Amino acid sequence: MRLISPALVVFLLTWSASTVGRADENKIPRPEHPRPDAARPHWANLNGTWQFRFDPKDEGVKQGWPQPGVAGFDRSIVVPFGWESELSGIRELKGPKVAWYRREFTVPADFPKTDRVVLHFGAVDWRADVWVNGKKVAEHEGGYSPFSVDVTDSVTQGKAATLVVRAFDPTDPELPTGKQVGWYTPTSGIWQTVWLESHPKAHLADFTIRTDLVSASIDLEPAGLSKGTYEVSAKVDDPAVSVEPFTIHVEDPGKPVKATLKAVVKMPKLWTPETQEFLWAPSAQIGNRCLRL
Repeated sequence: MRLISPALVVFLLTWSASTVGRADENKIPRPEHPRPDAARPHWANLNGTWQFRFDPKDEGVKQGWPQPGVAGFDRSIVVPFGWESELSGIRELKGPKVAWYRREFTVPADFPKTDRVVLHFGAVDWRADVWVNGKKVAEHEGGYSPFSVDVTDSVTQGKAATLVVRAFDPTDPELPTGKQVGWYTPTSGIWQTVWLESHPKAHLADFTIRTDLVSASIDLEPAGLSKGTYEVSAKVDDPAVSVEPFTIHVEDPGKPVKATLKAVVKMPKLWTPETQEFLWAPSAQIGNRCLRL
């Protein structure tokens, strides 16, 4: 099918884990990419030692603690471990409900200058408020869910930026807490990986793979597309796999769009203990330019 608007992007899905990144396995805890199924080529792990302080009176916001250079961050904590954990270096089992984290980071030089810079948090229990260079960029409630924020306009490539996080964890049984109440030691604050990554304006926001014995459906959520019509096609290495094309019509670039690729294995080689072979390895293409994860 001929594209009406400029062609978009190629993105690749593989079953193997990506090993790209800057993590030093001897110094940074959990250095691996937290989403190996969606690892982008440009990313940086922000785990490790952060500055830390408790806020028993919950006065940090009024006193300007989000601003760079404020005194009082006199303790250190190892992210991503809750402050009750011994691995965090804090081990405050009954500490205050509010704590503050701070560290500096620099956007890596190999991040493409035209890309958007995104900050990701795997999980912060329970509420997180985030500032970059004194500007509030995000707030999130939910101790088990990830969140991310585009910080492109708050950072300058090659120049250190100050990241501050206020974490509030009431450990309230009326909130989702699992067995933290009355069973096991609570886990408060940043307890999953924090990382930085970049992607182009037109990118793959999310995807879901649904499989059965001889086929797979890949639900795609492209983002940042301009108005126009795009053909979604697939690129596979195995000639035994056929893929049904899909067309996207973008009328309003501000609204989310979705596409589904259907791949069918014509002559499947089923896995057995003797062969130990995978059924197939999918990849997909939208247009003729790279749509990175």
